[in-house]
Formats: sequence, structure tokens, C-alpha cells
Amino acid sequence: SVGGLAMVAGPVLGGLLSALFGWRSIFLINLPVGLLALWMAYRFTEETRERHARAIDLPGQILGILTVVALTAAIIEGEPLGWSHPAILGATAIFLLAGATFLAVESRTAEPMMPLSLFRNPVFTAAALVGTMLNVSFYGTIFLLSLYFQDGLGMSPLNAGLAFLPMTGLIAVTNIMSGRVAVRWGNRLPIVLGLAIDTFGFVALALQLRGDAGYAHIWWPLLLIGFGMALAVPAMIGALLATVEKTRAGIAS
Repeated sequence: SVGGLAMVAGPVLGGLLSALFGWRSIFLINLPVGLLALWMAYRFTEETRERHARAIDLPGQILGILTVVALTAAIIEGEPLGWSHPAILGATAIFLLAGATFLAVESRTAEPMMPLSLFRNPVFTAAALVGTMLNVSFYGTIFLLSLYFQDGLGMSPLNAGLAFLPMTGLIAVTNIMSGRVAVRWGNRLPIVLGLAIDTFGFVALALQLRGDAGYAHIWWPLLLIGFGMALAVPAMIGALLATVEKTRAGIAS
């Protein structure tokens, strides 16, 4: 529910801050919010009792960072430089090499940053795959539509943020309903139902989003996307965390 409320507030506040103080303000606002979160965590949360000292997996950290940075650079610069540009081919090669080395190191390290043993559980692997697909599709849609609303439809940053309210507002409400459905009928039903609704919403959005499409053409697919996302995600997280012991809940999530 808190995550849903953040999705409601984020685009609107981001648009408001950008309109009043410039785009840099959306990053600066995270400083006081982060400090408040650190204080609240220190003040109100309790340490897990089953604790043991863990060494820092420095090779895994470095290889993980290198893998993500190389992939991100290749994706962002591929279009302007050309996909056959030496820099893009080099970044792709680094991504593949660093990624393969990361998996090899993590499989042999005593205390890995990302324990590959978690993926031996098929429920965990399926939940992680569902989470990946949902995050790529949902946040990718927000990114692309933010550009479309402002550059294509001429909306201000604030109005672009408000345009997401039908989708994000539904998430805050549906998150609560998803938890109750999962408790009564299990995690599978809301996950499958949510993915089906999401798929229909994305297909509808793709069909509606033509060059001359206005906001009136796409607001209802956004409702379906928000509803399906909010239905599937809490159950997906619940299914994932149910496969690991409490002490590994942080790395599992």
C-alpha cells in the first residue's frame, strides 16, 4: 500500500518539482527523504536475532556493477552511435564477459552477494522472473509515456504527472485487495489474473498508441495495466519470500 501511494505521489510531485524548481530538484528531494528513512529505520526497526558476520563479496560487487553499467551504456548509446559502433560492441562484450564471470564467481564464493542457490527453488525462480517482466514493462511504460505526454502531446511536466493518476491511483487501492485475495485463495490466482490483465492492457496500449493518439485513446489501457500490476506484485513478493528463511529475506527480495 505504501508503495502504491508512492506511485501515486511520485509522478505528480515530480512534475510539480520540475515545473517549479527544475529537473534537478527531483533528485535533491531524495536527500531529506533518505535521511528521514534512515532515522526511522534506526529508531523503530529491530535487528534480526539470527545474525552472523558476513564478509563483503568485493569481486561480486565489482563484477555486478560492471555488468549493469556496460549493459546500460550499450542500450542508451546504441541508437545515437549505431549498434555496430566499436564502443557499443565493446560495451556488449564487457557485459557478456563480466556477467558470465559474475555467475562463475558467485557459484564458488563462500558468502556470495547473490546466492545462486536461491534459484534452485522453482517457485523462487518463477516469482523472480515474473517480477523482472513486470518491472521492465511497467517502469518502461512510465518512462516512454512521460516523453510521449510532454514531447508528443505538449503536456507540462505537472500535467504529465497527473496523466498517470488513473493508473497509479488504482495501484494503491488494488494492493490491499491483492493481499486479501492471496490469503484466501493462495498466491497463484492473483499472479496469473494480474499477468493476464496486464497483458491485455499492454496489447491495448500498443494498438491505441498511434502517431495521432491523444490521451483519450490511452487512459483506459493504463487502468488495466495499473490494476494487473497491483494485483500480481504483492502475491509475487509473498510467494518469493515464502521460499526462503527469515534471515535471507533481504537478499531474496
